[in-house]
Amino acid sequence: MIREKEETMKNKKKYIEHNGVLLTEELLDELAEEYEKGTWSGYSGEVRLGRPRFGDEKLVSISLKISPSSLAIVDKRAEEKGETRSDFLRDAIDRALVNY
Repeated sequence: MIREKEETMKNKKKYIEHNGVLLTEELLDELAEEYEKGTWSGYSGEVRLGRPRFGDEKLVSISLKISPSSLAIVDKRAEEKGETRSDFLRDAIDRALVNY
């Protein structure tokens, strides 16, 4: 599984596999060619659409009220990190619970 993190260096995208292996565009092209020829020895499992699950637990929706100025800061920080509002808030809650 490829980690969703993309890094840009010299205008080329680099993809990092979950085990830390760097997948360059050149390597991806080579792997694609092997796959198309039918000589690829990699795993080709089920493709699941949508957001990946967070662990084994099902997520539940919550509702809360915060001030517009706090929401603006949350949205700004989430955008800076390249995250959704939900991802940013989940991470903030997780960090607060670890330190509690």
